[in-house]
Amino acid sequence: MLGSTLTQGVKSIPEDFRWAPNLAVAFGKLIIVPTIATVVVCMFHSFVPIQTDTAASLYFAMLIVTCTPTANNINVMAEIGGVNKDTMALCILTQYLFAPVTITFWVTVFQFLVRDW
Repeated sequence: MLGSTLTQGVKSIPEDFRWAPNLAVAFGKLIIVPTIATVVVCMFHSFVPIQTDTAASLYFAMLIVTCTPTANNINVMAEIGGVNKDTMALCILTQYLFAPVTITFWVTVFQFLVRDW
């Protein structure tokens, strides 16, 4: 059930679907959220430095969870809440289409950032 609507892909696009909000959600989740998290983690590192051998791994883990697309299980929540699950699946699919580029970018940035921490 979780992936069934994703596998339909663009075949299940509702007729009243608008692309601008869909792309805005993908941009917000894949670009804005990791940017804000990067600023927050950098501030956290500046004000509360962790002096262990695993500090870089901890900061990297904090950052890496912010750049991933929305999970498929949100589709179940949307169906239970009465939201159009096909539209939600298309929103998640849009994020998955951009994810290879954005995740590669963010992982590179995060590794560069935490390498000396």
